[in-house]
Amino acid sequence: GITQINLLINTAIASSAEGAISALVYADRIYQLPLGVVGIAVATVLLPELSRALRSGASVEASNLQNRSVEFVLFLTLPAAGALLVMSEPIVRLLYERGQFAPSSTVTVGAILGLYGLGLPAFVLIKAFIPGFFAREDTRTPMIFAGIAVAVNVSLAMTLFPHLSALGIATAEIVAGWVNAALLFFTLVKR
Repeated sequence: GITQINLLINTAIASSAEGAISALVYADRIYQLPLGVVGIAVATVLLPELSRALRSGASVEASNLQNRSVEFVLFLTLPAAGALLVMSEPIVRLLYERGQFAPSSTVTVGAILGLYGLGLPAFVLIKAFIPGFFAREDTRTPMIFAGIAVAVNVSLAMTLFPHLSALGIATAEIVAGWVNAALLFFTLVKR
């Protein structure tokens, strides 16, 4: 639900600039593909395995499962993030540039997609870290961290949007994602 709240707030902020919402949505659709395929798949498989290991008292096995899942998601996500960074404009051109979607739109959406490439590892890591909390029956901590990420996102989006338009909102999302991932990571390490 926190992601949807972020999306709602970012959409409201972006609504004051022509084309900003569309540019964000077009870029978001592309970067959701690796996020959904890798992040959600790993989280779905990891949660029952972590829960089983923790219930049986096998904390070393649980730690190994968590570590292997992080390695796996990074192995798959870092090349995708690199592709989004390096080839964002050609990807957008191939998928969208026709009809009313002009070359100037390709440049705008490509820049946003490149930024999303910087945040892709964070968002996939969040999906890999959260089962570590849920398996321990701790839903409160990830919710608090997600709330902190929303606060970071909103404050940065409102600060950067007047200067960078849709790029400011994308930057805010990326920073908030890395803040959330860092909070989850350091809490898991501590535990």
